[in-house]
Amino acid sequence: NSHNLKFQAFFLLKETRSSNNLGSILAGLTADATFCIVRHPNGVIASFLKGIESNKMAKITNSKKVAWFKLNQNAKLMTDANLTAVNITDLEDVEFIAYQWLLYYQNMMQIAATSINIRFVSYDKFIDDPELQVKKLFSHIELQKCALMDDFILQSSGKSESVSQDKTTDFFGVYNKPNPKKWQDSLSVEQQLRIANITEATMIKLEQLCLDKLR
Repeated sequence: NSHNLKFQAFFLLKETRSSNNLGSILAGLTADATFCIVRHPNGVIASFLKGIESNKMAKITNSKKVAWFKLNQNAKLMTDANLTAVNITDLEDVEFIAYQWLLYYQNMMQIAATSINIRFVSYDKFIDDPELQVKKLFSHIELQKCALMDDFILQSSGKSESVSQDKTTDFFGVYNKPNPKKWQDSLSVEQQLRIANITEATMIKLEQLCLDKLR
């Protein structure tokens, strides 16, 4: 009976690189729960750089960096990091995206602090053990998994073979076995250190907030 469910309406929020006015938007949606996906910044940044390299995403120009700064110049992060409309253009792309990641999740944690309805979930943990994490999540929101969902989880995690599906196509590409640490092959040690210098403290806080201990 849907009237007895813990959650009648909930949203899954993927990292959007912009959290401007997101608090007002979420408040207006009046969901019983909003689940905010947290992905390790190295994975996010490696994916972003790959998109730029393959021409699927726009390049990061100095004008875009300045526009982003001006849009968020009142954020505490800008003062803490000593960022200005002048020196923002000195940032390497990995550093600039890292600050975007950082501001987004700082804002999300601030929004969550004023709302009991926002929960953080770890993208990387879902990739590492999708069966367990999906089971915990569905138990938390009091929904039943169906057999088709179990099949999809097994196939998309590479634990069972999908039936006659061309994994090279965009549609069935989801059935490729995920590699959560693929970024290690595309980010240099120096890039990883630069990202960590910007994001590590916030990532630790997010890991503590993530629903790793769902029952």
